[in-house]
Amino acid sequence: MEYRKLGSSGVLVSSVSLGTMNVSSDKSKSNHLSLFEYAINDGVNYIDTADNYCDGEAENFVGELISKLDRNRLLLSTKCFFPKDDTKITRGLTRKNLLNTVETSLKKFGTDYIDILYCHRFDKTTPLEETISAMHDLIQSGKVLYWGISSYSTFQLCNTFYTARLMGVPTPIVTQHAYNIFNRTIEMEHHEALLGTGMGVVAYYTLAQGILTGKYTNGIPSGSRASFSMNKNTMWDFSEQNLRKATSFAHLCSEIGLSPSVLAIKWVLRNSNVSTALTNINSQSQWRDLTKTFDKELPQDIWGRIDEIFLNIPVNQYTGLRYQI
Repeated sequence: MEYRKLGSSGVLVSSVSLGTMNVSSDKSKSNHLSLFEYAINDGVNYIDTADNYCDGEAENFVGELISKLDRNRLLLSTKCFFPKDDTKITRGLTRKNLLNTVETSLKKFGTDYIDILYCHRFDKTTPLEETISAMHDLIQSGKVLYWGISSYSTFQLCNTFYTARLMGVPTPIVTQHAYNIFNRTIEMEHHEALLGTGMGVVAYYTLAQGILTGKYTNGIPSGSRASFSMNKNTMWDFSEQNLRKATSFAHLCSEIGLSPSVLAIKWVLRNSNVSTALTNINSQSQWRDLTKTFDKELPQDIWGRIDEIFLNIPVNQYTGLRYQI
């Protein structure tokens, strides 16, 4: 397992980490617990969740998981922003909601500190200074070690970072952002901001909600996310054009002897701004497939061939120069 610096901190994080958006159902819970333990024993040290995942049950899952493990060897993050009930007060990035969220999350985790607390989205209704001050107080109390942001625009990222610096308090160390071969937004918009702030990226949707795994090469399989119309409507990159590209990508992977999932994640990790790639694993065989071929040497022309399939290299429309990563 490769380890990288977690953003601007000195902490080392496994290049592949574990997400928890779909871990709470009674049928899958025990399976996910054993899978997460398996991956952690294989070197993963970062588990990501949020206070609203699975209506709050994902944090309970994480608490049950880490109760069996050495807490000091793990990095644990959660997020705050989205409403947790129908009141007007348990939402956003107000001081009250941040402090209440942390207390609730700590009880669910059964631990006395959170490694990273994320602002899940930018809050336009709460003064930025209030949010930053609350994060500072949580860090001062020892209940939170670092903080980060998620899905911020470039301006929001820079404004948050430099406001914290002007206030003389800890700045966010990392940003979570969707990043995969279809979605290259951070290359076009965030690269210079990340260099200037030293922040790293925790990449999510690295497999484009399963589209890049190769599972849709021969149509929509029964039981897949896209086989349910409600779920398919929330799949950002699901289109006939993208399915054709994903099929060509799967054929390329077959040619070089790698699974599409492995190559898609290796593509994400080639970006020097990325600290870790979040994954959702469903079986030990899937995890073994991901890790056993991870160090396999790739053909020199592989990234160029991928660019030829997806035809979405980020280029400045005026200069014609490629955005760097």
